[in-house]
Amino acid sequence: MRMKRKDLKELHLKTPTELTELLKKTEQEFIKAGLELRMGKIKNWRLPATKRHEIAQIKSIARQKEAK
Repeated sequence: MRMKRKDLKELHLKTPTELTELLKKTEQEFIKAGLELRMGKIKNWRLPATKRHEIAQIKSIARQKEAK
């Protein structure tokens, strides 16, 4: 499931260091979800794509904060 509007607003309020920590955590979840999908352990086959989308959103917000 995509991030909701409330979640995106919360991301915009985070500091750059909090965003990098969240990015690392989300990337680890993405890797884990991909492995579990290949092994057949998870039923939600959209989870890796959702995590990839979240990573892109976090990176975009971090880049916007850098530009300011």
